[in-house]
Formats: sequence, C-alpha cells, structure tokens
Amino acid sequence: MPNIITLTATPNQYSRTLTPPPNIALEALVVDAVTGAPQGGVVVTFESPTPLLEFEPAPVPPGSPVTATTDPATGIATVSITLSAAIGALVGVIKVTATIPDDSATVTVPVYDPNKAPLYVTNAEDGIIDQYDINSGIQTTIPLQPGIAAGSLVTFYWGRVQRSRIIDVSDTGVILGLPWVINLKTNFPTASVLTDGRYLTFYTVTEDPSSPTSNAGSSTPRTITVQGSAISPATLLAPLLLPASLNNKINALAAAIGVQIRIPPQPAISAGSGTYSIFLVATPQGPGATGPISRTLALDQPVPTPIPADGITFNVPAATLAGIDDSIGDVYYVYSPATGPASTSRHLGILVDTVGPFVEVDDEDDHHHHGGHGHGHDHRPGWDRDDK
Repeated sequence: MPNIITLTATPNQYSRTLTPPPNIALEALVVDAVTGAPQGGVVVTFESPTPLLEFEPAPVPPGSPVTATTDPATGIATVSITLSAAIGALVGVIKVTATIPDDSATVTVPVYDPNKAPLYVTNAEDGIIDQYDINSGIQTTIPLQPGIAAGSLVTFYWGRVQRSRIIDVSDTGVILGLPWVINLKTNFPTASVLTDGRYLTFYTVTEDPSSPTSNAGSSTPRTITVQGSAISPATLLAPLLLPASLNNKINALAAAIGVQIRIPPQPAISAGSGTYSIFLVATPQGPGATGPISRTLALDQPVPTPIPADGITFNVPAATLAGIDDSIGDVYYVYSPATGPASTSRHLGILVDTVGPFVEVDDEDDHHHHGGHGHGHDHRPGWDRDDK
C-alpha cells in the first residue's frame, strides 16, 4: 500500500531581528495511506533550496540532501537545520522538502520582518473562519507598500499552497501588481484551503528573484483556523506530472510533445467502477494579468479494468494547455464512484508557460507537492466557484 508523508517544523516562524537565528527541528511522519498506521524503516530524504542553512546530521558531501529513517514505533524521522546569522536579511522564507518513494511534503518557515505591512483576510478578524464566513467570501489583500521596486517577486502563502507575481512600474511611476487581492474560493481548490484545519498565511517580497543573495523578507504570519466548514477535505493521493524530467514544469515544447497526468494506485479507486476527471487552475504571475485560468484536462473518463500497477495515466491534449502564460498552477482530480459520493485529491503544484518560446526541457529530478481553483460557478467536489 502507498504511504503518505507530512512534515512539520519547530519553530514554524521567527523574526529576522532574532540573533542568532534559532535551530529548526524537522519532523517527518510517514503513515499508511489507507490505515493511517505509522510506517517504520522508511528512508526519508530532506533537501532545501534555501541558502545559508546546514542540515544536522551533516550530509556527505556537504550541501547535498540528507536522509533519515523513520522510527519503527512512531513512523517519525527527524533532522534539524542550523542557520547562518546572515539569513535574516537574505531569506524571506525557508523551504524544506521531505521525500519518500510514494509521496513528498514541503514545509515553509517565514523569516518575518515586523515592520512589513500585514496581510489582511476578510471575515477573519478573530483568526477564525466558519461556513458562514466562507459563504460571505474569503479574500486576502497584500497591500501597496513603500520602497518596492520593479522586478520584485511577491509570493502569497496559505498553508501548503502559494501564488506569486512580479511587480512592475508604469512609465508614470505607478506600481503595477499591488495591492494584490486574492480570492481563496476562486484561486485554489477549496478542498486545499478552506476545509477544517489551521493555516499559516503570509507573503514574501524578494527584490531580485534571480539572485540568491537578494534582500528578502516576509510579513508577520497569521494563523487562521477554519472550523465548521462544510467543504470535504482532499483525501486521495496527489497526481503526478510525467515525464518526471519535466520537474513539474510545462513549457511550450513539453506541451507540444505531450505530457501525462498519472493518478497513483490506491484502494479508494476501484477498477472498472466510476469515472475520474482532472482539472488545472493556473494564476499568471504578471502584474497586470487576470486570473485564474481554469482548464478541464480530462472529464468523466472511465476507470479502467484492471488499473495498471503504476496507476491511471492520462495523455493531456496539447490544446487544453495552450495560451497559459508564465503561471503557477495546481492539478487535482475528482473520482466519482458508481455509487456513493465523489472524492477529491490533494493538489500537485506546477509551473505552466505555453506561450513563451520553445526551450529544451531540463533534466532535473521530479518533485511533487501536496495540497488546488477556478472562475465562474461550478459544483465539482472540492470547489466553490461563486466569485465572492
């Protein structure tokens, strides 16, 4: 049976003014996807793109990923990271990914600037969102702020999902891209952002995203608790983007050659019973772009008999990916059994740019992520697309 992994960090946030910065403990829990039983003896690989940090125990060679094995009794693997004192000025968020053969999870730890303008969330003044609030609409606003320059990258985080945009300045000096209002009900699958649970939310600003030593910082995080939500959580395994060499990035060349979405095998999906549908929602990163962009990649496809050992693989028509420019997207699927309610998967985060020139597809390793939205009105499970 497949396993799933969750990753937590302690502390899960800290101020950039704190010196020296704290060491951060990372705890990866691996459980059986069906029974929830802890799984011992599983090798977990931890890695991070964040500069100025070191894993403990130190990997060999230095700078490479580090591995740890889950405890037989608890299913937990632990490592820690040691941070350089310079990290507070150069990093807005620390990211670490933990990977097992069946799954992966990413944790983000904001290094916040207490002077940065706070993130505003409608109907959440008390930090709590219920179904009444969801019906009224949930929007977040990243405010206009002084000193921000053209080319800065602004990234919004809500739990495990994120969206980014590049800031620009008009010929007359007007900032384009801020304030940025993000509608949670239309920019993400509601199953990923508005089911019961606790969500850490904040934004980061990176002055020069092409430079690893660029000045960066995050807003002070807020913890939002969703309780009493009528939205069913995502329960199925996240899909995979193939070939793995795409590294979860679809460009014009990849779309033309052909990409595939694979639904992992799992007991919740029965061979020859019911249908599956696959959806993509993408948010353009340009400051003046409208969004989100919703695409149906597959609709009411019959579940095959038998289900292949590696899962259900769907060839995505190139036309369904056309015209998506420099966007961050989420892919997820819905399984509708012959009898009973439909189920929604966790999302796969990808980058999509099928408008730009053909470029060679890189050959990096595949990383997939947990976590999903749209425009108009739709009653598919996991979505609430009333534009409120």
